[in-house]
Amino acid sequence: GYAAISYTHCNIFEYEPFGVYAGGPSPCARVYQRLFFSYWSTPYGDLIPINCTQAKVIIEGPFDGNFPGSDQVCDPATCCSYAHGHVHLGREWEYQQETWGERYQKYGCTWMTEPAYCQILFYNVNWCHEFYEYAREQGNKQVRPFMQPCINLFDYFLSQCSTFKVLGAGPLLQALKIEPDHYINSLSSAEANTAFSVFHANDRVCTPIAEIHPDLFKKDGAPTPISPSPRPPSPPSSCATPSPGANSQVPSDFPFSFKKADGVLAGLYPATFPFENDNYVSAATLPGADGHATIDPETNDIGGYAAISYTHCNIFEY
Repeated sequence: GYAAISYTHCNIFEYEPFGVYAGGPSPCARVYQRLFFSYWSTPYGDLIPINCTQAKVIIEGPFDGNFPGSDQVCDPATCCSYAHGHVHLGREWEYQQETWGERYQKYGCTWMTEPAYCQILFYNVNWCHEFYEYAREQGNKQVRPFMQPCINLFDYFLSQCSTFKVLGAGPLLQALKIEPDHYINSLSSAEANTAFSVFHANDRVCTPIAEIHPDLFKKDGAPTPISPSPRPPSPPSSCATPSPGANSQVPSDFPFSFKKADGVLAGLYPATFPFENDNYVSAATLPGADGHATIDPETNDIGGYAAISYTHCNIFEY
């Protein structure tokens, strides 16, 4: 489950040095853990973002602009021009060109565009220390030297390869030793593809696929109207119905038929039962998403309870 750990828990700027290729206390590099230990005996704690300036490798074209069997998606001279001039840990794009040049036809791939092609060639440029140091220099954690596509673009590319669509990318997970065999054998094809996609794209600051290829999300005709959800049924007669109590005057759109009474809360409505402190509710941005919350100076109430429940609830944990 190393890919799942990286994808779910990686906060790129939580530990220094920053990056997706950070081991030690950071969960970000878990998806790379077994590969580097299996092939080079590198402990997880020794995985740190690479100083690519010292490697003295600069991304430069021309690039092929296709893989054997795919469309020509860009002109070799201008292909992936947004990445030109950036430092890299090595001429990794040449290896990816060769590797995916063999895989594309071998695994029955049929779809390719310039953004997908460039994502494959430069998927690990963000292993470089400089890639996130740029955000620190700009004073903005949501900027990058250049923006890569989000994870679902690579996942979509895999889904357009006949082998990966049916069987998943399990053979590649095994070859790279990303996950142990017993775990890989338990995955569906879609889950295996997602795990392999995490290996290639785990930065949440990215260009959404809907912006890159809006045609993939086009739908014919008008959307079907959603009927209002029916009100929940009243409790069966064998159950004791709470007395109305002090909070019986609830709004007409109260989401449950139960009321707050006798110390029992069996339904939530912010205006009637405030479940966040006022400082939190009135904040310009909801802070729970980035791990911060406001504190009520009078009650020492931290707030952000909805975010905590949504982010951390594992129903079968306790």
